[in-house]
Amino acid sequence: MLLTEFDEVAYREMLLEEGREEGMKKGRLSEIVSSVSAGDYSIERGAEKAGMTTDELQKYAKETLGIDLLT
Repeated sequence: MLLTEFDEVAYREMLLEEGREEGMKKGRLSEIVSSVSAGDYSIERGAEKAGMTTDELQKYAKETLGIDLLT
Protein backbone atom coordinates (compact mmCIF):
# COMPACT_ATOMS: atom_id res chain seq x y z
CA MET A 1 0.00 0.00 0.00
CA LEU A 2 1.32 3.43 -0.97
CA LEU A 3 0.41 6.35 1.23
CA THR A 4 1.09 9.93 0.29
CA GLU A 5 1.43 12.74 2.74
CA PHE A 6 -1.37 15.30 2.66
CA ASP A 7 -0.55 18.85 3.67
CA GLU A 8 -3.87 20.35 4.74
CA VAL A 9 -2.43 23.82 5.32
CA ALA A 10 -0.83 23.95 1.85
CA TYR A 11 -4.07 22.70 0.30
CA ARG A 12 -6.10 25.37 2.11
CA GLU A 13 -3.66 28.06 1.00
CA MET A 14 -3.89 26.84 -2.60
CA LEU A 15 -7.69 27.03 -2.49
CA LEU A 16 -7.56 30.54 -1.04
CA GLU A 17 -5.15 31.68 -3.76
CA GLU A 18 -7.37 30.21 -6.47
CA GLY A 19 -10.34 32.03 -4.94
CA ARG A 20 -8.45 35.32 -4.88
CA GLU A 21 -7.41 34.93 -8.51
CA GLU A 22 -10.97 34.12 -9.58
CA GLY A 23 -12.31 37.09 -7.63
CA MET A 24 -9.79 39.44 -9.20
CA LYS A 25 -10.66 38.15 -12.67
CA LYS A 26 -14.39 38.66 -12.07
CA GLY A 27 -13.76 42.12 -10.64
CA ARG A 28 -11.69 43.10 -13.68
CA LEU A 29 -14.37 41.83 -16.07
CA SER A 30 -17.04 43.70 -14.11
CA GLU A 31 -15.01 46.92 -14.35
CA ILE A 32 -14.51 46.44 -18.10
CA VAL A 33 -18.24 45.85 -18.63
CA SER A 34 -19.04 48.91 -16.53
CA SER A 35 -16.63 51.05 -18.56
CA VAL A 36 -18.07 49.85 -21.86
CA SER A 37 -21.62 50.37 -20.58
CA ALA A 38 -20.76 53.92 -19.47
CA GLY A 39 -19.29 54.69 -22.89
CA ASP A 40 -15.73 55.08 -21.63
CA TYR A 41 -14.61 52.84 -24.46
CA SER A 42 -16.10 50.64 -27.19
CA ILE A 43 -17.20 47.06 -26.82
CA GLU A 44 -14.35 46.15 -29.17
CA ARG A 45 -11.82 47.79 -26.85
CA GLY A 46 -13.46 46.18 -23.81
CA ALA A 47 -13.27 42.76 -25.44
CA GLU A 48 -9.62 43.33 -26.25
CA LYS A 49 -8.86 44.31 -22.64
CA ALA A 50 -10.76 41.22 -21.40
CA GLY A 51 -9.05 38.87 -23.85
CA MET A 52 -12.42 37.90 -25.31
CA THR A 53 -14.35 38.34 -28.51
CA THR A 54 -17.08 40.98 -28.54
CA ASP A 55 -19.68 38.19 -28.54
CA GLU A 56 -18.08 36.56 -25.49
CA LEU A 57 -17.95 39.87 -23.60
CA GLN A 58 -21.58 40.63 -24.48
CA LYS A 59 -22.65 37.14 -23.37
CA TYR A 60 -20.70 37.47 -20.08
CA ALA A 61 -22.20 40.90 -19.40
CA LYS A 62 -25.74 39.74 -20.09
CA GLU A 63 -25.63 36.37 -18.32
CA THR A 64 -23.48 37.31 -15.33
CA LEU A 65 -24.26 40.96 -14.73
CA GLY A 66 -27.60 41.43 -16.50
CA ILE A 67 -26.19 44.20 -18.70
CA ASP A 68 -26.85 44.41 -22.44
CA LEU A 69 -23.86 46.13 -24.00
CA LEU A 70 -25.47 46.45 -27.42
CA THR A 71 -28.26 48.80 -26.40
